[in-house]
Amino acid sequence: MYKNIRLKLTLLFAGIAGLILAFMSLFYLYMSEKELKSNQFLSFCTEANTIILNLEQQNTISYEWIAKAIVNERCTIAIYDKNIPLTYTTSILSEKQQKLAAEFLNNCFPSDISGSEFISPHSEIQYKASDGRDYYVSVASLHSGNVHVVIYSSAESLNTQIKDQRVRFSLANVLGILSLFLFSYFYTGKLLAPIGDSQKRQNDFIAAASHELRTPLAVILSSVSAMKEAEEEERMTFLHTIAKESDRMSILVGDMLTLAGADNQTWSFHMKDTELDTLLLDSYEAFLPLAGKKEISLRITLPDEPIPTCRCDSARISQLLAVLISNAIAYGSIGGTVWLSLTYDAPRFLLTVADNGPGIPAEAREHIFERFYRGENSRSAKEHFGLGLSIAKEIADAHHGMLTLAEREGGGCVFTLRLSEVNTRIE
Repeated sequence: MYKNIRLKLTLLFAGIAGLILAFMSLFYLYMSEKELKSNQFLSFCTEANTIILNLEQQNTISYEWIAKAIVNERCTIAIYDKNIPLTYTTSILSEKQQKLAAEFLNNCFPSDISGSEFISPHSEIQYKASDGRDYYVSVASLHSGNVHVVIYSSAESLNTQIKDQRVRFSLANVLGILSLFLFSYFYTGKLLAPIGDSQKRQNDFIAAASHELRTPLAVILSSVSAMKEAEEEERMTFLHTIAKESDRMSILVGDMLTLAGADNQTWSFHMKDTELDTLLLDSYEAFLPLAGKKEISLRITLPDEPIPTCRCDSARISQLLAVLISNAIAYGSIGGTVWLSLTYDAPRFLLTVADNGPGIPAEAREHIFERFYRGENSRSAKEHFGLGLSIAKEIADAHHGMLTLAEREGGGCVFTLRLSEVNTRIE
């Protein structure tokens, strides 16, 4: 599905951009060809007018002058006296050139044309001859209509230039569209990468959640089945098991809803000025009984000097601390210690939870905040689903803070929450 969407978007982007490129290229090509033809025709007209004016001013026309004019003006000249070609025309021009000149004389000189006081009547047009080629033709009437001059030049060089230009533009368009396709494919890949990652995480999340829910559900179903044939005393045991597994499922579903709210950005936050030392002390007192039950020493270190308040959601920060402290106690060794501390380094607060437990292997640290991830040493801990640290990370990110993990010197882990003195968030 992802690849299909990427290909469709690529074709859409490349197609739209390619059409715009092709339209712009065709428009530019049209204007360029139009200008080339106009300039070429104007250049021929100027050359023809110059030749006609010079011929009109001469009493005698020499072959040398005509040959020089042909070379300089890059055109062919044929002269007729009362429609009879002069000796020059029949001796110098080839049979094909004479035939073309006669054709132009008969077909390209309108009868109603008039001249001016400076130049005799003449006409310049672009004409397709009987040989199928395009020519620029000028026909003039000199000396009261007794002498006719035909001047013509082939337009094939211009046509060749236009064809070459079209080929170059076509190749440029093909390369441009191909480049657009490759760029669009790369760009849509980058554009869709977060969506693909999100879909993958969602699929992994659903698969992991299904796996985690399957175990307590199987226990509940088996307990219900066993209760049908059990004695009254045994039923209480099965009911206790059902209640315990139901609590586990309730915790899991609650954590999943919490993460779903974070993903959908529907998490509710109530930001207010909070005394973090009081908040940490409350968390310390709340977990003292659990730490004592597991024979773990819980210690706290607070700043000696008064510190400013931090704008945050106190309930969410307490939830984050509860995750860190409960993990430290759950994975700690009997007789171990868990340290809670708060320091202030303007404008940042540092809340740390450290323990001297077995620690987390280096290869597992980069995955520790992933959902449903649990290290090998915690696989047997049924009360943990691998969502707590993911929730804690989401809370830290929502406060524009940072939650990090480091190895404690002497063994164990150190989780550090960094919060700014003023944390901004849309409530």
